[in-house]
Amino acid sequence: MVAVTYVVFGEEYDMLMGFWRNMRRLGGGPFHADMVIDSSTSRRYVAHFMPETARPVPIGGGGWSVSFQLEVDTLPEFDDADLDYWGSLVNMLAVYGSLPAAKEILSLLAKLVNEDLPHD
Repeated sequence: MVAVTYVVFGEEYDMLMGFWRNMRRLGGGPFHADMVIDSSTSRRYVAHFMPETARPVPIGGGGWSVSFQLEVDTLPEFDDADLDYWGSLVNMLAVYGSLPAAKEILSLLAKLVNEDLPHD
């Protein structure tokens, strides 16, 4: 479950709430949402609105702060240990002692596997 908040103005509010109502009528989704959850960069997730979680609050100047609770599907790159770059780095910290050293080892391994070894 993820809490999200949108700050919208004027017709943006009408559009957001119209989208919320449409998704509610469809059982909550699914829909795509770009969010920062598992890393420092935005990724596209499949999300579902949780029922009865819309919380619009007027902020003045025609603006609204609207919060929702979303159920978000995990991404393979974070759920699969073989694909989780940062998860691998954390595991390697115990062996190599620092983030730069662990990143260097993964970089060398990537070069070995992707460039140096023969490919058919």
